[in-house]
Amino acid sequence: MTARAHLSRYLQLLQLAVRHGRRDLLEHAQATDLLSGDLPQEPATPAETARAEALAHELERMGPTFIKFGQLLSTRADLLPPAYLEALERLQDKVAPFPFAQVRAIIERELGRPLHEAYQSFDEVPVAAASLGQVHRAVLPSGEPVAVKVLRPGIRERVRGDIAAMQSLLRVAQRVSETAYRFDLLATVDEFRRVVGRELDYRAEAVHLERLRTNLTAFPNLIVPRPIASHTRSRVLTMQWMEGRKVTELTPAELAQVRGHALAQELFRAYLQQILVDGFYHADPHPGNVLVTPDGRLALLDLGMVAAVPEEFRDALLRLLVALAEGKGDAVADVSIETGERTELFEERRFRRLMRDVVANYSATPAASVKGGRLFFVLGRAAAEAGLRMPPEFALFGKTLMNLEHVGMTLDPQFDPNDAVQRYANDVFGERLRQGFTPRAVLQGVVDVERLRQQLPMRLQRLLDQSDDGIPVRLRLAETDRFIRAIDRIANRITVGLLVAALIVSGTMWVNYQNFTLWGFPGMVVIGYALAAGGALVLIRNVMTSND
Repeated sequence: MTARAHLSRYLQLLQLAVRHGRRDLLEHAQATDLLSGDLPQEPATPAETARAEALAHELERMGPTFIKFGQLLSTRADLLPPAYLEALERLQDKVAPFPFAQVRAIIERELGRPLHEAYQSFDEVPVAAASLGQVHRAVLPSGEPVAVKVLRPGIRERVRGDIAAMQSLLRVAQRVSETAYRFDLLATVDEFRRVVGRELDYRAEAVHLERLRTNLTAFPNLIVPRPIASHTRSRVLTMQWMEGRKVTELTPAELAQVRGHALAQELFRAYLQQILVDGFYHADPHPGNVLVTPDGRLALLDLGMVAAVPEEFRDALLRLLVALAEGKGDAVADVSIETGERTELFEERRFRRLMRDVVANYSATPAASVKGGRLFFVLGRAAAEAGLRMPPEFALFGKTLMNLEHVGMTLDPQFDPNDAVQRYANDVFGERLRQGFTPRAVLQGVVDVERLRQQLPMRLQRLLDQSDDGIPVRLRLAETDRFIRAIDRIANRITVGLLVAALIVSGTMWVNYQNFTLWGFPGMVVIGYALAAGGALVLIRNVMTSND
């Protein structure tokens, strides 16, 4: 993007901020009021509706980057009033296609051969056009029907320039506006940059398709298109054609025929598996991306938007979901504080009070009226009000959950997401434990506990030394040695337990090793057990002799 284009974009953004960046736009409601988003509420005033429609029109006029950003904002119930959310929702899937001549040129340049050689036939009219690309139906030379996704020409450079302009302005805004700082609007744009960056390279989406296909093998009613590697490049993605209809297009009779209840349950369970166990999930399961196939299965489309979930965040999400399902406001506050980033504005008492109020209101509201996905936005809103910044994954998970609940309740109007969480949480937790119980994990646990045992006396001594500098430590020195010995014994016993676990796991791994035998058993198993048992006996003797 040229310097002149950058200046033009800055001016457009400034005009947009002046017209729509009102302080009350972000402060339209308290966190506890947002739960009423799915309940009967006062309709928006004509003036508010007109302002919301004007914002949507301006984003549309500013081009694909801002259409995509508007789509992201349409899910942010923690930031915008309902009238704005409704106006921005119409930006979904309503973008004019670009000419077929450009489609042909991009495909031939990317694949390095004429279009008629790469495909037996190719429909010139796209079946769908979005802000970043469009999809055409085609047939491979082998006769297999496929979907071909083509990136819009020049979109990469334009998106990067637009996002850079947004970031520059928001850095200034967060220095001069407490509201912009509290709601961390810059982090929203930074996360948008990461998400869109992945969507601008179709090779990444092909990898996502393969990975998700593998992860969902245990769910026979869910299918993901197979990418065609020979016809996929950075700007062109060719994948298996999925025949089907959007879930919103099926009548109640048709949903009953395809077992909508069972599909909703399996879809929700699969997403808990993706998010809490696999740590990788399809982050955009809105109804337009979920088809019901002729054989009664669900096809998940458009894997441009995916998310990786770090292990520590998976643990936090699992604990947060269980606490929400059980109505424990203090536990929700604990997990949120542990996961979020405290700013200098953070007020812990206020945040805990908000969490108790929010969770109490949530628990008292019928499941048909309020959804867990919206609750995540309410929690994010409450955190922002109290000066706590939640990680970007938090809002993306809330968006995914909202879409997932929409699809689930379309398939089965009686579907209860909270009940599904409670029923599946134990299974997911068990699976997490099973995956974590590996020889490497057990060995790491032994090493960590032994390091703790060795370092704890030194750390306690350092803490006592620092007490002279003003740290209030109430510990009688006469009992310090006894306290340290007690901690040492606890650490030793934990180490013994982990060593026994390591012994069991290692023995299991060597059972099939038949190179030689001792007393009729695999030799390596006998040797491994003997060495480990000897080490355990020495350690047990040390524990017992130190137990005074």
